[in-house]
Amino acid sequence: MEGTGVPNGERCEMAWSTLGVHGQVTQYQSPCNRESTLEHVMREYEAKLQNNTISLLTGWYKRSTALVRTPLTTYSAAPAP
Repeated sequence: MEGTGVPNGERCEMAWSTLGVHGQVTQYQSPCNRESTLEHVMREYEAKLQNNTISLLTGWYKRSTALVRTPLTTYSAAPAP
């Protein structure tokens, strides 16, 4: 299952690895442009995480409602009387 067992510091490491890719580009920018670029990168990263979370929760909701609506006999291992 995606996201299960991720330690607390793992999210920070993922954010740093996202920012690290842009280091070669931003080293030649002015401080103002560098800050703007990195802010844009982090906003895109945050939006991606939110979209993934929303789609994950939607999938869980659809599966759980399908299970609730399914007759219990479908999942029963015991033979019918």
